[in-house]
Parts: sequence; structure tokens; C-alpha cells
Amino acid sequence: MILQKKNLDFDALPSSRQNLTFLTLNQELKQKLDLDNPGSDTFKSLGLLKPGYGYTIAAELLSDENGFPGIELVRYGADENEIQNRATVEGCSLLTGYKEAEKFFNLYFRSELIRGSAREEYYRIPKNAFREAVLNSLIHRDWKRRNSRILIRMYDDCIKISSPGGLPEGITQEEYLEDDLSVSRNPDLAYVFLRLGYIERLGSGIRRILSSYRNQTAKPAFSFSTDVITVTLPVLDAKLNVSEDQTTVLNYIRENLSVSRKDIEQHTGFGRSKTARLLKELTALNLIEKSGNGPSTRYRLYSRPASIHGTDKSIVHGR
Repeated sequence: MILQKKNLDFDALPSSRQNLTFLTLNQELKQKLDLDNPGSDTFKSLGLLKPGYGYTIAAELLSDENGFPGIELVRYGADENEIQNRATVEGCSLLTGYKEAEKFFNLYFRSELIRGSAREEYYRIPKNAFREAVLNSLIHRDWKRRNSRILIRMYDDCIKISSPGGLPEGITQEEYLEDDLSVSRNPDLAYVFLRLGYIERLGSGIRRILSSYRNQTAKPAFSFSTDVITVTLPVLDAKLNVSEDQTTVLNYIRENLSVSRKDIEQHTGFGRSKTARLLKELTALNLIEKSGNGPSTRYRLYSRPASIHGTDKSIVHGR
């Protein structure tokens, strides 16, 4: 009622804590915005310090200590009965929370790929997708729910990121997924993350998550309820219901993006008829697609995943 009467968003309300410190945020402001000595004028311009009542809830969320729930990180083993690692990050700046979540992610999903003499980073789940999903959960969650943490569950085949609060009022699931409009619960908080370069523009997070999987067979999924939004990010090398020979062909196409039948034959050692049969089977499964004709025919991963129909209608897969 107070919010509606004053036409204020929750993050713009005055914080009950006014003795706040901002070592983490100030360091970011110096590095990202080249500010020598961030002060009250900087905080006012960012919407974190309001004339008349002081620091806002957005400011408290970005302060070195706050009274809001944070992030619970869990790494499971073979199933949810086996917890390999667990951590809770709260009582600190959301900037710190994001960085700790990223460290936890790197621990289990980052590896190194050696190509010749070069050593490259390889992520089993696109790092950009994880980054955007976590930032979305921090920036757009319902912070009025003080008894609920953001939950990040890590499995062998996927990561599930659950953010308290359903969709903001006035936005549908379709609009959310298509990024056609942005209705932020916490616009002041979002503006700070935008200025610091953590997000490129408001309302682009979902599009970037989907783009990270553009050339992959696995696709992210989104689940909605009145209490929570969950993003599921599958690993890029998740096991598919295909044969060993089909997997060999599929992995080669994934690594090279676009290949000819002869390329596959030379790499795998499969004969012409066997390669043609495998390509036909993978095409029928909507795992790959071909373009061109005759000698110019090329194969690549299927860019428009088949619709997946299940009993849970709240699951919407990225398109």
C-alpha cells in the first residue's frame, strides 16, 4: 500500500539501516567508472541516496553488510541425496554474491582444452548463460521475500537457478522469454548493474541466455510459478539418446560448426554409406540440419530445437 501510494518501487524505499559501508561498491565504481573518490553525489546520481530519507534498500543490497537473504549454492553428486559441496553467501554486497557464485561455477564447469600447443578455457555450460541467469536472479528477484534465498543447484548434466517471486506484474511468460519489454521490480538496482557494465541493457538477459545456446543441441528451459522462476541450463556435452557412432558424428559437427560428408568420413574413418546413414538418422532426430546441394552440401547442429511436450505445462523451453 505504501509503495502504491507513493508510486515507489521496493528498492527505492528507505533502508532501515543507514550506517552502511561500501568498500566493494566503491572499488567497482573506481575501476568501472574511473571515479577517484565516490561520495554522496555519486550515490545520489545512482539513485542509492535519496534526499530526505537517506540510503535506499538498493543501497543496502549493495553495501558490505545487509539483512537480506543471499544465495545458496549446492553441488550434487549422482542424485539429490548426495551433496558434494554446499555454500551460503549472504550478509554481503550483491556484487560479492555474484562473484562467489561465479567461483563456484568455475570450480565444477570450467576446464582447459588443449589444441596443439594452445591451451583454451572450456565451459561445459556457457559462461555467459550462467552469468546472465545469476544477474537476472539478483536484479529482478522479489526482495520483499526476506525468508527465501536464491537457489543455485548444480548437477552433472545441468544447473538450475531459482529466483524467489514470480513474473513482475504486467508481463506475460511470452513477453519475458522474447525480451519484448522489461518490467523491473528493482529499477534502481538494475541501473547500478547497468552502469557498472554487468548488464548491457535492461531486458536483454533472456535473449543472451538463448543466444549462448544458438549452435547447440541442448537448450535452456524456463519454469514459472507464482512464487519462483527457475532457469535450467543444460551442459553442452549432456548425453543424448543416440548411438556411439551417432555421438562421434555429432561431436565432430559441434566442434566444427559446419562440415561436409567427406569431412566426417576423413575424421571418423567411416565409409561413405555408413556416414550417409548416420547423417540421415541425426537429421531425422532434429539434431542436425543440412544446407546446399550436391558437393556443396553442409551439415550443422539443428538451430531450431523440436518442441518438447510434457506433463508440466509450466515448463517453457527457449526458442
